[in-house]
Amino acid sequence: MYSRHLVASFCLSLALLSGCDANAQTLKGSSAADSDQTRCIVDTAAFKHLPRQVLVGTDIQQRSDFPAASAFTGKHYQAEMGGATLTLSIERDGRSLRVQRTYQEAGMAAAKRTYEAVCRQGDLLDGTSLKGMLVRGGLLVLETHSGVEGIPGDLWVLYHPTAPRNDHRKGTSQ
Repeated sequence: MYSRHLVASFCLSLALLSGCDANAQTLKGSSAADSDQTRCIVDTAAFKHLPRQVLVGTDIQQRSDFPAASAFTGKHYQAEMGGATLTLSIERDGRSLRVQRTYQEAGMAAAKRTYEAVCRQGDLLDGTSLKGMLVRGGLLVLETHSGVEGIPGDLWVLYHPTAPRNDHRKGTSQ
């Protein structure tokens, strides 16, 4: 009994001292050399349990139809869904990425959401409520809690690389 309590206390102490932040999926450095740095952790095994279908415009395709890519094809991506346009802007933020998504329907205010501390490992992106896969010709994105009714939380969305837009219209934050 005492040894179980000791093991549980040790594990809890180790978790607290490691600086692990489950929401950001990053691990803060514990040595003096990397105390200001953050290492990203991608749960690659979790991707096997994510949806297998991709929304491409108004069509549904299988995720297996999209071969993996090893590099970004740009920092800006766009997708069309029915009458809505979705744009992504991806920026490096230390050792992780910051992803901003804008959802725009004609005649409506833009809905924006920024995902902080998105980690990348190979062709995979992993953040709180956002998963991504680099594929030939673009980027598959799954927003599990987008805050926008028009963005499905159970389908990947295919985004194509595009040139950056200088859009000064004001939107709403999500």
